[in-house]
Amino acid sequence: MALQNDIYEWCRDHRVHHKYSETNADPHNSRRGFFFAHMGWLMVKKQTDVKIKGKQNRKFISI
Repeated sequence: MALQNDIYEWCRDHRVHHKYSETNADPHNSRRGFFFAHMGWLMVKKQTDVKIKGKQNRKFISI
């Protein structure tokens, strides 16, 4: 309930964030500023690098 998108998108962004920390592929890159790293990333569209790396790193779990 933190309003950080749905669980699937949050998990993908979290994995991409740790794999590509502090690069353009990091969804909440702190090099873009304190506000962006904490809240701003929720208010703007994802950069192209984030979208590409997020699609490359999809892992499906069967339940």
